[in-house]
Amino acid sequence: MPASPDIRTAVPGEEEALAATVALAFDEDPVMRFIWPDPAARRENFRAMALPYAGLAVACGTAQVIGDFAAVALWLPPGRDIDGAAATALLQRTLSPALLPAYLAQGARVGALHPAGPHWYLPLIGADPARFGMGFGGALLAHGLAMPDRAGLPVFLESTNPANLGLYRRHGFQLVEEVPGGGGPPKFALLRDVAG
Repeated sequence: MPASPDIRTAVPGEEEALAATVALAFDEDPVMRFIWPDPAARRENFRAMALPYAGLAVACGTAQVIGDFAAVALWLPPGRDIDGAAATALLQRTLSPALLPAYLAQGARVGALHPAGPHWYLPLIGADPARFGMGFGGALLAHGLAMPDRAGLPVFLESTNPANLGLYRRHGFQLVEEVPGGGGPPKFALLRDVAG
């Protein structure tokens, strides 16, 4: 792998490919495996959940991709987010009724931890599992963090996999709160304060 992989901004028409890469990246994720135990359902449901983020990030010019969709990062600038009602409806259709209340409560708690003022949000970043360990996540983070750094703004993200916390810490993120999963795995709310 090159020391610095080529990173480009995704363009309209690439939303499905972005969402598909993210769904692959999260296939072994602890939270996703818990809420969608069936592998085929997990990939399809997560792809459907990622698609609105991909569409919004592409529209904002803040969806970044490496190579042939080997890895993607979907950044959202201040004040931009997807329709939460549509995401909730997807969860209501696809989650077990026994899991739904706890998962929605966990998501609401994570949402409440976003900074009150203007900030960037990184809802999804991931690599095709065949490309894990090639440094693509770190490259996408370093490249993408230039946007909030230029604006002098913090960045918020949540991680559903504790294995990724070291990567985020190396890029300046600090743990805000470990949010329990109501019988399932926790989510980790992280914040990177203004650089500099």
